[in-house]
Amino acid sequence: MLRVRATVDGRHSEWAQKTFCPYEEAFIGPPDVTLHVTGTSLEVSIKDPVFKQSELRETYTSATYNITYWKSSSKEEVKKILETREDRAVLSDLDPLSEYCVQVQIIYNMNPRPGEYSDVVCERTGDVDATPWVAAVVAFVVMATVVALVVTLVVYWKQISKFLFPEVVLPPHFKEVCVLPFNPFIYPVSLPSEHCDHVSIVADHRTEDEEEGGCSTT
Repeated sequence: MLRVRATVDGRHSEWAQKTFCPYEEAFIGPPDVTLHVTGTSLEVSIKDPVFKQSELRETYTSATYNITYWKSSSKEEVKKILETREDRAVLSDLDPLSEYCVQVQIIYNMNPRPGEYSDVVCERTGDVDATPWVAAVVAFVVMATVVALVVTLVVYWKQISKFLFPEVVLPPHFKEVCVLPFNPFIYPVSLPSEHCDHVSIVADHRTEDEEEGGCSTT
C-alpha cells in the first residue's frame, strides 16, 4: 500500500492511499536476446530484465517467454510463436542460408499488462551440409594423426628410447678400478712430511778466571 499527500507552505493535503500489487500491476521490461547459429538451427539465449529488489524469477515464478520468429525475406512475414519457461531455446527446421528475425516477450498470467517486446534480432542460418562435412573432416584428421603417432612409436621405439634414456658407458680403466678391491699401492696414501733441523751440543771447558779475564796465556 502507498500513501501520498501534498505539502505547501506548511499546509498538508489529505492522505491518498493506493494499493499496489506488483504481480498484477507492475510493468515487465524487455529481455535481452542473443542468437547463435548451429547449422540450420538458431539457439536463442534470453536474459531477464534487471530488477532493483529481486530477480524476475523470484517475483514471477511462473513467467514464460513468448518467442516470435519469422523469415525476414518472406513477403507475407509468416510469424511463429514458441512458448517456453527456459532461458534457452533452439529453433530448428529452418531454411538453410536464410535470415530469420526473433523477438521475445515475457508473459505472466496473473498480470494483465503484457511485458514489453525485446529488440528484433536477426541472424543468417548456415548450410545444411556444412556442419556434418566439417565434423567428418576434423574426425578423419584426428584419427589419422593418432594412428600415425602410434605407428611411429612402435617402429622407432628403440631409437626413441635410446634418445630419451641414453646408456651411460664407463671407460675401461674406470671399470677396472671399480671391480678391483682397495689396494694402497694403487691408491697411495700421502703422509705429511716432517721437517727436522740438526742441533749440535758443545761443552764449555773454560774456567771462571778465563771467563772473567778473557783469553789466558800459557
